[in-house]
Amino acid sequence: MDFARAREIVLAACEPLDSERVQLLGTLWRTLAEDIVSNDDVPAADNSAMDGFAVMCADTAEASDNNPVPLRIVGEVAAGSSPGVTVGPCEAVRIMTGGVMPGGADAVVVLEQVQERDGDVLVFSAARPGQNIRRIGEDIKKEEIVYKRGEFVGPAELGVLASLGYAQVSVSRRPVAAILTTGNELIEVSEELSPGRVRSSNTYTLFGQIREAGGEARILGNAADAEVDLERMMMEGVEADLLITSGGISAGKYDLVPKVVAGIGEVLFHGVAMKPGNPMSFGRIGGTLWFGLPGNPVASMVCFEEFVRPAILKMIGRRSVHRPEVKIRCGTDIKQSPGRAHFMRAVVQMENGEPFAYPAREQGSGILTSVSLADGLLVVEPGEGVIPRGTELTMRVIREDRYLRRVGRSKDLGN
Repeated sequence: MDFARAREIVLAACEPLDSERVQLLGTLWRTLAEDIVSNDDVPAADNSAMDGFAVMCADTAEASDNNPVPLRIVGEVAAGSSPGVTVGPCEAVRIMTGGVMPGGADAVVVLEQVQERDGDVLVFSAARPGQNIRRIGEDIKKEEIVYKRGEFVGPAELGVLASLGYAQVSVSRRPVAAILTTGNELIEVSEELSPGRVRSSNTYTLFGQIREAGGEARILGNAADAEVDLERMMMEGVEADLLITSGGISAGKYDLVPKVVAGIGEVLFHGVAMKPGNPMSFGRIGGTLWFGLPGNPVASMVCFEEFVRPAILKMIGRRSVHRPEVKIRCGTDIKQSPGRAHFMRAVVQMENGEPFAYPAREQGSGILTSVSLADGLLVVEPGEGVIPRGTELTMRVIREDRYLRRVGRSKDLGN
């Protein structure tokens, strides 16, 4: 099946999950299921941004290093207390950071620009209206929509929610994804290797990918290449929102997973025109979405990126379900694959101030370190020719922090 059509089928089968109300600390890295509206102005009143003295600007107009202006100290305002005092002509009020501005004052002069003497404060520089004052509603205005449904909560958002008094927040339920690896050759991570056996790395990459996407991972274990064993363990996973199997979907004698799924559910497609990941499969078992990923570690991770991750993000209500994309020039000639889109693991290098994408090590579907090194997936469209070095292509950024460091940018990509 055409890659784009396959992804359309997957996303069409996904529905946003229901929401749940959780305590504020439990919202971190969750997706909002409601608009966040402020019930207050933030700040709630004009307040001082610095420790200093609240003054009337007009009184300081002639102040300079050689001609300090004396003002009489008539009170003090600490953070968290009402002013209880006003500033009149030739007067000043000591004020702490966060202290509510007293009436009459229209600026704050910082401590470094004054000297105290016999109940007066000497001001050595003219103040400007509004100087060192945080205005009411400067950050957030009352009834403003601060965050919209579908945005996710990071540390900064967590703090903003706290400042708005949201002790509980409605967020989308995390989808539960059951992981089932298949194959007689697989052993546990703690076991010693023997000829023909491999440790089940896909269990761990899938666990990490599910958690990073916002889902809850449930490990079912490893199923032998036998229909009875496969069906029994698959049925253990149908209580989850997604069942992700790894391996057993190619055309070999022991690739039995699609056959088993067809017997207990429905296979919507088997095989996608992509590299790596050609055997990628998708279907349903009851109300559970089934993703059949290849057993090769790189192919498994790429197929998760292109199919499972967008599905999870749609289920948790995210407004954007795809990785950010950038235009970038290829650093080498690239041979196209007839009839198949190639997702090349790429690392970015700067050349004469412009980013170029190079292959991250060899591109075999078993070389897992190529994904670890990659900044993104360079999309090479199907064809029978050679794309020359310097051609502009699209890259899906999978390591945004590293990509931005490489290109010398600090701003995020808006994903």
